[in-house]
Amino acid sequence: TSGSGFTILQLNDVYKLEGLEAGRVGGLARVRAWRRRVEAEGKPVLMLHAGDFLFPSVMSKYLLGEPMIDGLNRMDGDADFDPNLLVVFGNHEFDFADPGLLLGRFAQSDFTWLATTLRYRSGGEGAPAPLTTRLPNVVPARLLDLGGIRVGLLGLTLDYETRPWLDYGFSPGERKAAVRSAIDGLLKAGAEFLVAVTHQGLDQDCEFARDFPELRLVVGGHEHVGLLERQGATWISKADADARTLVRIDVLRESGGTIAVRHTPVVLDSTVAPDPVQDAITQNWLATLGKTVKDRTGRDLAAVVATTEHAREGIEPVIRTRESALGTFLAAVLRD
Repeated sequence: TSGSGFTILQLNDVYKLEGLEAGRVGGLARVRAWRRRVEAEGKPVLMLHAGDFLFPSVMSKYLLGEPMIDGLNRMDGDADFDPNLLVVFGNHEFDFADPGLLLGRFAQSDFTWLATTLRYRSGGEGAPAPLTTRLPNVVPARLLDLGGIRVGLLGLTLDYETRPWLDYGFSPGERKAAVRSAIDGLLKAGAEFLVAVTHQGLDQDCEFARDFPELRLVVGGHEHVGLLERQGATWISKADADARTLVRIDVLRESGGTIAVRHTPVVLDSTVAPDPVQDAITQNWLATLGKTVKDRTGRDLAAVVATTEHAREGIEPVIRTRESALGTFLAAVLRD
């Protein structure tokens, strides 16, 4: 019916549960606050995370991804399964080499993982089987009815982290065939709005959109910077890493039946008050981290080691693209 629709909240590449700049920017407590705000508008809210959150961080080094699973499990305000939170595997989900620990983290998740092509090789030997056969909350595709619109979702991960027990999805030809099969299955089941949740480079997302023009949205990650591109009729969006921003995507059926899409970046800075319940979860994990580091190393995370006269330029666009004060300092430490 005219006026029906729903809202997507997009995240990707969120490594720090507590946010950045001493908690003044980002953080899952601000994400939760925004979800509550949008849910209060009355339309269904679908939260999509386009990969990379279990690793790497100081917290994940010591606590092995459990805090982020706990934080996302509470993103709907309770500890029950959240049918409106779906995530895709990022390459950093596989940083930890032990598949037993990772399978355990996936099983702890009270939300859905999308894995259209990922396969698992038990014991690192033999023929791989779809990862979806190992865990009930990992699915190749999902069909949801949101505000009167039947939404089909699938998920893709780039083949970045090599593991003997992991297969990212066949040869390129087989990968396309698997995606084609998933899309055809969703369309046959009545999907009228197709969304791919991906963790891969923008060039791969553009190629993906060209290969499968039925897609209306590619909700992507991996770049760490906010992007909005269009490939044919397909929109490709990415949020800034560590929840500096999230992307609000309003999907609305107009009079005449056309489904319209509107993207709005949302800055999660100090003007957004953190959700108190989610913030309490974050503070508890920070305390656990501090105790764990103290027990293992004897160091106090809150202790000031030194103060620099000038900024160290630790922001990602700098350290990944040119010489920086931080890079020069670390090189000097290694040399000494």
